[in-house]
Amino acid sequence: MNADPQAVDRREAVRRAVLLVGGSLSAPGIVAALARGAVAQGGGKGTTWAPRALTAEQLEQVATIAEHIIPTTDTPGARAAGVHRFVDTMLVEYYTKAEREHFLAGLAELDARSRRDCRRAFLGCSAAQQRRLLEQLDHETFEDRAPAVAATEASKETERGGGGIPTSGRPYASARGPVVLPFFRTMKELTIVGYYTSQLGATKELRYAQVPGRFEGCVPLAKIGRSWAT
Repeated sequence: MNADPQAVDRREAVRRAVLLVGGSLSAPGIVAALARGAVAQGGGKGTTWAPRALTAEQLEQVATIAEHIIPTTDTPGARAAGVHRFVDTMLVEYYTKAEREHFLAGLAELDARSRRDCRRAFLGCSAAQQRRLLEQLDHETFEDRAPAVAATEASKETERGGGGIPTSGRPYASARGPVVLPFFRTMKELTIVGYYTSQLGATKELRYAQVPGRFEGCVPLAKIGRSWAT
């Protein structure tokens, strides 16, 4: 067992994260969560941390989006868990250049949409306006549309010279070959993986037992309250 008294079984944490997003986590998300230790914290106490893939403004944008996805309630939210640092590390160490550029393009598109709808940058919008923009993006990303519609959109993206890389909508094969995931799907996936494999997510949001006790096969949900990280 890991000597760290707060250590958790990261494979189990990832398994739970996979269940949270319907078993459709991409390979980079799983690899990062299993390969790194407390990557979401971005370094230990007293260390100097700086983003490598994101600018300071982009880092704050990612932190704000992540906090809307997993907000602070009676448990810490995504910002406190360092999800934005996890995302930056992922973009540098586990994502390809094309995937990284696609993610950054998604942030830029969200900002452009914000300027069109709210007449200001995303970070300058109120929390309610930010949530409304993200809810729209979430609906566009995860709505159940017919494959023919997605194919038509892919064709339009290619004609516009975008290489078939969507910032919202269903995944599809781009003109360059590989299947590309929509920006917000990637953002949501990274938020969930980064949060639930972080120390805070696994020990504060989930109920954590470092040394499991006896097995109880049937326990009322009201008694449990939250899921367990084992």
